[in-house]
Amino acid sequence: MKRFFVFAALAAISLSACQQDLEIEENKLPGEAVVFTATTESSATKTALSENGDSYDVVWCSGDQITVVDASAKVGVYSTTGTTTRADFTKESGDDAETAPFKAWYPASVYNDGTPALPEVQTYVEGNISGSPMYAESSTNTLEFKNIVGIIRVNVSSTQSNLKVHRIILSADQGLSGEISNAASLSTDFAATVSGTAGVTLDCGEEGVEIGSTAKPFHIAVPANTYTGLKVTVVTTEGTFQVRTLKSDKTIEVGRSQISDITVSFNGIAPVSNLIHHWPFNGSIKDAVAEGAIDAVEDLTGQIKLTSDRFGNPESAYSFDGNARLAIGQAGSFDKSTSFTFNAWINTTYKHQNERCLIRTDAGSGDTGWYVRMVSNGNIQIWEDGYVATSPATYTDGNWHMVTYIRDVDQLVGKLYVDGSEVCSYVMSGGVRNVANGRTHYLGSRGGGEFYRGAMDDVRLYDKALSVDEIAALYGQSCEIEDLGAAETANTYMVSEPGKYRFKATVKGNGGLDPLTGTTATTIDPARIAGVKVLWELYGQGRAIRHDGSAYDISYSDGYVYFSTPDTFTPGDACVAIYDSEGTILWSWVIWATPEPSTMTHNTKTFMDRNLGAINVDNCMRGFLFEWGRKDAFSAANGGYDVYPYVPVASFVFTHSNGSASTMAYTVTHPTEWIRPSTGYSWMSSASEYGAKPWRADVKTIYDPCPAGWRIPTKENITGITGLPNTGICGGYDPSETYKGFGNPDRGYYWTASTDDGDDDRAYAFCNDGRDINHWGQDQGYAIRPVRE
Repeated sequence: MKRFFVFAALAAISLSACQQDLEIEENKLPGEAVVFTATTESSATKTALSENGDSYDVVWCSGDQITVVDASAKVGVYSTTGTTTRADFTKESGDDAETAPFKAWYPASVYNDGTPALPEVQTYVEGNISGSPMYAESSTNTLEFKNIVGIIRVNVSSTQSNLKVHRIILSADQGLSGEISNAASLSTDFAATVSGTAGVTLDCGEEGVEIGSTAKPFHIAVPANTYTGLKVTVVTTEGTFQVRTLKSDKTIEVGRSQISDITVSFNGIAPVSNLIHHWPFNGSIKDAVAEGAIDAVEDLTGQIKLTSDRFGNPESAYSFDGNARLAIGQAGSFDKSTSFTFNAWINTTYKHQNERCLIRTDAGSGDTGWYVRMVSNGNIQIWEDGYVATSPATYTDGNWHMVTYIRDVDQLVGKLYVDGSEVCSYVMSGGVRNVANGRTHYLGSRGGGEFYRGAMDDVRLYDKALSVDEIAALYGQSCEIEDLGAAETANTYMVSEPGKYRFKATVKGNGGLDPLTGTTATTIDPARIAGVKVLWELYGQGRAIRHDGSAYDISYSDGYVYFSTPDTFTPGDACVAIYDSEGTILWSWVIWATPEPSTMTHNTKTFMDRNLGAINVDNCMRGFLFEWGRKDAFSAANGGYDVYPYVPVASFVFTHSNGSASTMAYTVTHPTEWIRPSTGYSWMSSASEYGAKPWRADVKTIYDPCPAGWRIPTKENITGITGLPNTGICGGYDPSETYKGFGNPDRGYYWTASTDDGDDDRAYAFCNDGRDINHWGQDQGYAIRPVRE
């Protein structure tokens, strides 16, 4: 039997020093690593990381396995008992590899029965990495392994106590795991690539890995590649089941034998308290909170099988076949003095023609029960001893929904929330009657029937009635939500795919310079915020925010605005605003749903390929109109004052302030009002505001309406630009009380951030009819073509 002597022939994996909280950082590709022979390089890249100055060396570990294939296609698995930089490997199973040349894979599983593949699931190792894939080819029994991947290191921290990482999920527009598509060329090219777009998961175990204020590193092996749309999801345990999802709009480069850093923080969000039971269904029916409590036990009248959860993780939820249940003992027993909350995620397409219970307490002599069940064609109903309420909408659309039932004994109400929003309620007019002490509770049925058919996940019971903010926060923490302002806040947020999103409601614009005050103190006190609402939407372009026929899927909680897009992405625009207890608008933003923009170059500057607010680059590229210095968007119109047919809007939303100038503070509280003075060329009534210049050529201000990473161009940036569309805008306005737009459809006017310093109420604009840059009144409505910051 041939014994193999194994080395690794690459220099140590290098570290990147570029990091930033809540942002995926771009890392430069290193130069090709120097290859050393085994006799001259002892600190070569192996399988376990060992920190050495500003780099990692790696050594073989006892129990490491490799797969060796010889020239006659004999395949054997070899292992070592050493912990060293040079290790002897002896056959453990399979064939003796005897005929050179030899090909070898580490870890052994990468060989994958002759179809080499990078694993979809990796296992967390403290301060280390489990099996960074390598490959070797040799005409002797001395194997010099070389890396075929790079490493992404996710540094996770939290100011919360007892928070543990359960798993980290990476996905991108390019593949991170799966079949190695260039396996045949690895003898000369050691940078593996994979087919498809499969992501990769780092499993941190059932108990999780505790994190604290000092960032803890989690290493994940990925193919060396240039990634776009990289998304990082960190799922934590601790009863609250929090999730952070970050998506980068940068190009992320990961080099072979390079570590690229990403930093994620869980600071600032407190867990929901009073959780007494939690069945996360992560591969088992164990209660994750209550020690000694009766675990959920399958009732064998039917089948309950593990299935994928709402994040696509296999065997992390349970599927009920319509004739089965889980008994949870007395976990749901609450007396008349106790408020409680039931919370669970469900997913079903089955239109129940009779009642099907999600949870139910069986009543007995002298007591009554409570339940949450699906009725009719998928409506959800809550009940306790005669008090009942039923949702107006149905939930059999095949999507995951969070169902929350609170019984509040202080307020004498019962309420049902779906996806964080209240949908129905009942009043306990005769007092609290439910007493469920000592009775058995079931998930998926009542005692003898009403069996639920569909998937269920993350079932929780609290011994209090959760508040509206706690429910909204729980919904935000328990589903995959992308933070649009994680890297940089703005007045316009772009979305290019369906999903759930949030952004900071306490920051004005980009949180930078407020020219009117000369400061960067641009935050809004969350105590002033009473809620959020949609001010307008361009209906003909499709809804940017999901709407169920009666309400928008948008909410405010804990300093953030949360919203969902329609399940099928459709380009469109909407304006949303936060307001105080008296209904006064505090700030507003545009949600711009548009396919990912391309770019164009002019005067060495990178411009977006469409105007601000345009949904594509065809006949809908004209976008919004703006008065100079304001962040507020208005819909474009043609010379006849009719709204463009391809930019339709509920035009009655917009109004005119005829004949009166105003202040910036007024425009903030009246973002749908066009300010048109009877004299002068500026909508601003204050000479000090003229001089302050709300838009600045030298810096992006909080009033710049462009998305993060973009700004209004200067006159030097835009002078002489060609290829811009006719915006249909050339002065004039509709004097009627109903705003319908204004302009001349034969010309295209574009604002710049530059002002005429000799004329305070005029700013420079560009006209594509050949007149180039000129100064125009700031009360005119022109388009904006964003330029890269």
